[in-house]
Amino acid sequence: MVRSLTKPYKEEICHKAFSKHGLRLDVPISYLDVGLSSPLPVLKPSDFLKLVDETRSWDKLCGQADLTVAESMFELFWSRYEQLYPNFGIFNLARRKQVDLHRCCPIYIHGDEGTHYKKSAIMVLQWQGVLGKGTAKNQVVQHGVNSLGHTLRTRLLIGVMTKDQRVC
Repeated sequence: MVRSLTKPYKEEICHKAFSKHGLRLDVPISYLDVGLSSPLPVLKPSDFLKLVDETRSWDKLCGQADLTVAESMFELFWSRYEQLYPNFGIFNLARRKQVDLHRCCPIYIHGDEGTHYKKSAIMVLQWQGVLGKGTAKNQVVQHGVNSLGHTLRTRLLIGVMTKDQRVC
């Protein structure tokens, strides 16, 4: 049914469905100058994090709605990560009291090439929280990886570039 509808109406249906199921935050669109003929539209993770904090939607990022629980997860994650990678830059900032690790949400950033209309190449850059409720095979109460649930809840868009827009 959706396939036969006009484009503006399809978008309206998607926006309503995303809002109804709690899959939408009004993240502002920013524009980055990356040396192209026009700036590249992006959704900055920092803008998303501000909205997550304002709306108390931490469960979308780390599987925990309670920020106090999330902070203890962040602190435990960074203490374990420091044992593996003691020279990682954030630990120097923490030692100089420039950041509090219990307030630093660990994230992954991932870029991948795919195809879109008529199999044209497209580059998608996304991010997600490292911590969550586990996986389909290994559900946990806390301190799991962020792979359980629909990807619309766990994978968050930064930006998209067509093959013609890429400079490298």
